[in-house]
Amino acid sequence: MRYPACLTAAFLAMGTPAAAVVVNEGFAGTGASGAVALSAWLGAAPDFDAVARLRTDAGGTCSGVLIAPDAVLTARHCADAAATETWSAGFMSGGTTTGYRVSAAASLSPAPDAGRAYFDGSDLTVFTLDGPVAGIDPLQVYSGPYLIESFAMVGWGLYGTGTTGAVQGPSADHRGFAVNTLEAYLADRDGEVSLLLADFDNAAGTENSLVDHVGVPSDAAALDYEGLIAPGDSGGPMLLLRDGRWVVGGITTGILGYDEAADSDYGDVGVWTAISSAAARELVASAGGVFHGAIVPLPVPAALLGSALAGLALLRRRRRAG
Repeated sequence: MRYPACLTAAFLAMGTPAAAVVVNEGFAGTGASGAVALSAWLGAAPDFDAVARLRTDAGGTCSGVLIAPDAVLTARHCADAAATETWSAGFMSGGTTTGYRVSAAASLSPAPDAGRAYFDGSDLTVFTLDGPVAGIDPLQVYSGPYLIESFAMVGWGLYGTGTTGAVQGPSADHRGFAVNTLEAYLADRDGEVSLLLADFDNAAGTENSLVDHVGVPSDAAALDYEGLIAPGDSGGPMLLLRDGRWVVGGITTGILGYDEAADSDYGDVGVWTAISSAAARELVASAGGVFHGAIVPLPVPAALLGSALAGLALLRRRRRAG
């Protein structure tokens, strides 16, 4: 495991809650406009129908993931932003969206001396819906150790490219998708993994923030489908491949920006809350969530995104020019 040596309270204070997915301009060999469209097309795959679009009556947006027929796992900072009864959850499948009201919420509590801090491993909430979601299978939650590996992110927030940052949306029909590499973790005072980190690399390999600003080893080469979370993706899932299926490895908490703006452009670092503490697992289990315990991940070169994406290998790295 890689634990950042310099993640201090001041460092974490830079964090900004996340909103949809921003992608590399060269996303799978496309141009900027094609990259955004391809991200939405991939995100619309049935594999990701369990990713909920959460909305408040006032128009606020977050994301979440169905972990039981009537339970959505999301971020605590989303739940804290508005009264429980003002939230609704929408699920898009085959171009049709079905909505549910949120009837109750259960959240983790931050450490006693942390105030309302969210970048401390406690940014988790379960929304209970007013009825079971029909026709969509909940996703299992990962219960094994965290590894250095590629993962997928899916969300309903703002979108754009690595050059522009998150400047478009959100939209009721844009469920964005991208991949990245989980390369660093932060542990809490009990030694449990609490936060998961990934940076947004550009094609030139010149925006390697985990090396330059955090001080941990990181590959500067961008993945073919690389992207990063953006405002509105908060509460959405980090998805890991296990035994040929997507499982929830973490929940989107926010973004660390090193250019005075956490706007999801190149060089920003995404932060996900791990689901590894006893309290986090109890929260999931009490809501009816099911854990997936496989330790060894599916070899990523053979990992596909489902029938709609047959032949797509997630870890094929872009060759640098020259």
